[in-house]
Amino acid sequence: MAERALLGPSAEFLDSLVGIRSGAAPLTVSTFNSKLIHDNYRVAELTLDMLVEGGGASLQRPVVPLSVSRRLYAPLKLSLQIDQVGEALDAYPAGETEEARLVAARRAAGTASRNIGRVELDVTEELRPFQAPSLTLLWPGSEPPSGTLISSEVARDFEVRLPGRPRYRAIAPRTGSTALSYSIEPAGIASPDSGTTPLVPTSPDVAFGVVERGKEAVYRTLDTLPLAAAQGVRLEGDLDAPFFLAPLGEYDLAQLELPQNQLSYVPLGAYDPPSTTLVADNVGEPLPPVEIKPTFNAAGLVAVPPLAVTDIEGAAVLRGDNPIDAVRVRVKGLSDYGAEARTTVEGVATEIAGMGFDTDIVAGSSARPVEVFVPGYWVERKPVEDLGWVEQGWTTIGAARRVESGLGLTNTVLLALGVIAALVFAATLHVTELKSRASEIAVLHGVGWNRLTIARWILAELVLSALVVAAVGTSAWLLSERSAITLAAILLLVAVLPLAGVLQTAALLRFVRMGDASTMGVGEPPAAIVLPIRGMFSYSLRTLTSRRVRSAVILFASVTGGTAAGLSAALVEAAATVAGPTLLARFSVANVQPFQLALLLLTTGGAVVLAAVLVRMDIRDRRDEAQVFLASGWAPAAWVRLLRITYGLLACVAAVCAALLMFALPPMLVDWSATLLSVLVAAVTSGLPVFLPGVMGASPER
Repeated sequence: MAERALLGPSAEFLDSLVGIRSGAAPLTVSTFNSKLIHDNYRVAELTLDMLVEGGGASLQRPVVPLSVSRRLYAPLKLSLQIDQVGEALDAYPAGETEEARLVAARRAAGTASRNIGRVELDVTEELRPFQAPSLTLLWPGSEPPSGTLISSEVARDFEVRLPGRPRYRAIAPRTGSTALSYSIEPAGIASPDSGTTPLVPTSPDVAFGVVERGKEAVYRTLDTLPLAAAQGVRLEGDLDAPFFLAPLGEYDLAQLELPQNQLSYVPLGAYDPPSTTLVADNVGEPLPPVEIKPTFNAAGLVAVPPLAVTDIEGAAVLRGDNPIDAVRVRVKGLSDYGAEARTTVEGVATEIAGMGFDTDIVAGSSARPVEVFVPGYWVERKPVEDLGWVEQGWTTIGAARRVESGLGLTNTVLLALGVIAALVFAATLHVTELKSRASEIAVLHGVGWNRLTIARWILAELVLSALVVAAVGTSAWLLSERSAITLAAILLLVAVLPLAGVLQTAALLRFVRMGDASTMGVGEPPAAIVLPIRGMFSYSLRTLTSRRVRSAVILFASVTGGTAAGLSAALVEAAATVAGPTLLARFSVANVQPFQLALLLLTTGGAVVLAAVLVRMDIRDRRDEAQVFLASGWAPAAWVRLLRITYGLLACVAAVCAALLMFALPPMLVDWSATLLSVLVAAVTSGLPVFLPGVMGASPER
């Protein structure tokens, strides 16, 4: 049931192992129903039937039920090349001894060689575990008579060998790759004459560099365990065996529709063997991807996928009293893997560890691509050559926590940048408005408004501005991870505006109380250096220096907005790196990135809109100056050109300041694209009259 819950609908191939036992009674030759054996394994069925008919001790032999792989994964092709040496003789030469006759026949036939033919047989698709395929090669050009039974016998033996883990060491990635990289260590050479037993590479006859075909590199150890069912068993008859295998069903791991949701990913172990793909040669040059398939060497580079599955009782027959290597524990009641769920899982793992077991928390893990350099692979070549770089999918434990913290931090910073940019522009709007607001207060005070009414009017506008900033911040919060801490930070930042408004109102009302609201000290301080005027360019410079508070306010707001936009772009671009290289990170970034882009657009768009209001207000305050120029004979187009030069200079300064600020940040944080966006936003927000003079109200006739 646990495996079915793990695999979902793909677990149907396990159905053949369910319900075949009645209670705790073991399956034996006498109690097992041989008709349950799969049609492709009739030899096993016939063997059990013959044992039942023969009786004796064989009836009590255990039966191990299996669900068997439909294929062996390792490709196998047989090839037979036949050459005739010498010519055929009409008669066998006479002689005193048989040896003499053979010598005479060899001399008469000669040494000329003639090719008879070549026969090839691909039995890859016919290979099945626990079943001998037809490996008979026919004589070239011959066809057997119809109805001829073609069969072959393959020697079989059973041993319990557990493959160990390869040894890896971390190395630098190959040129052009950023993948986590390792090198696998060779463990010896396996000879086809020794089965899968690794030979020690220091042996003189199999030392690395010896050219001998049929040998294969070994990258893992094989630990031999006693076959429990064979201990102390005395066989009776040719058909008798310590145990018998009963293939009840078949499966193909490549055809299983395993769960693919990266948000609920857990390593499926033997059911989902990692693929191994050759991606670069032994000097690191990229190659077209080529899948590396397992061989018949169980200790080779690619682990052989499971060729059969049995139940616990069947495993006990083969492994004895310790058939279980690992137990997968599922924690119920979890709908996500947030902080609360992690605490629950860690608590369960702690309790299990307290019982003396080794525990690994695989919840929140994810697959990730890893590149492995494979040395000493071609042992049949002289000298031994390396294979190159292969890509495999490894499982990273704890990937969800890194994804959550990385994307959460990214979203929080994006949100903070947007809110800070909005606050800066809102604050600069109020600073820019001080002079005109002072004049308005003077008029209102002169027509009879009292201080309380004026205060309510000013604070109402400030609260409205705070609500606008709050709306921007809340919208951004809804697009982020919606944490309570982030929302509290937004509300705290928004509260700065009304607080600043209270201080501003108190300062303005102080002049009302003094009875002189027309001189409130909000003008520009006198310039320390007065620049001479020789034309529009020099006049623009003098305007910026003489109105330096207003210029500094616009410059500060534009650079802040540009930097916020540039950093936001850098954070969106770096989200995948921050979240990690796992498949879960890719999936999460792909889902979160639209919201991050929305935050980026919100920050950039908000900066442009607020800058437009700020600059338009600045141009409005220069209407008296415009009227003086028009009265002096200037055409409206000349005034617009003057404004373009003035704000163009301001845009150049803002662009330089934004660039310097971005360059001052760590190179790993920003790149040229983020810097370019920062420069553009800073230049556009401070130089809007250059691009849109009509919209910004630059024409004095408007």
